[in-house]
Amino acid sequence: MRRHGLAFAAAALLVAAGLQLWLCTQYVTIAPGWARPASTLVRVGEERRGGNLLYVVVVARRANLVDVVRSWLDPSIEVRPVAGQSPQTQDWAGYARWMQEMMEESKAIAAAVAFRSLDYRVDLDALATGDAGPLPVNFRDFGIVGASAGLMIALEVFSQLTGENLAAQPVAGTGVLEADGTVYPVDGIRQKIATSLAAGAKAFLLPRGNLEEAQGMARKIRLIPVETFEEAVAALRRLNAEE
Repeated sequence: MRRHGLAFAAAALLVAAGLQLWLCTQYVTIAPGWARPASTLVRVGEERRGGNLLYVVVVARRANLVDVVRSWLDPSIEVRPVAGQSPQTQDWAGYARWMQEMMEESKAIAAAVAFRSLDYRVDLDALATGDAGPLPVNFRDFGIVGASAGLMIALEVFSQLTGENLAAQPVAGTGVLEADGTVYPVDGIRQKIATSLAAGAKAFLLPRGNLEEAQGMARKIRLIPVETFEEAVAALRRLNAEE
């Protein structure tokens, strides 16, 4: 009887190990992360500290069995297949490379959108190096990946260029920004709202395409859906006027 018990336990461990190996290569866990000032990511011209515009980061990691169980109990934890995230991502390594490439492109687009909104002429390709433009742009690398911080980076660049305080109180946000100023939906909106709530943000800027999903998570934070960069600037000015 004891031998049978040990054999069963050994078999169960082997199955669990095999399942864990499969999960960590084929699935990714998306969980709440942190919200920090966008001014820590980018500087235009002279140094500038502080700021209430917050970019939001979610945690993307290799999935494990514990994450699967947590995802059943907590709506802010999500386990999803790596394959299908993009045509290039069939495994974890491909997913990580793709996310890094998206961030590099997003930074240049964000700066270009902000400059162009003020009628500056900029070279999008040159901005990607961080050393070209009407004023020096210094992007800081904090290990942030993906394109979803694009909107908040652009708003921060705009704020630094104009000297205008766009957020009297902490405002978090997210959105993929295209070169024409259009704001596109993002993944992980539930996790980003949970992160913003924990950080004490009073409002949350988000792509209009994410609004329906976001409404189920937002109970104590004001949702501000936008479709363009210009809408985001106008919405923040209105919010400031209400204070």
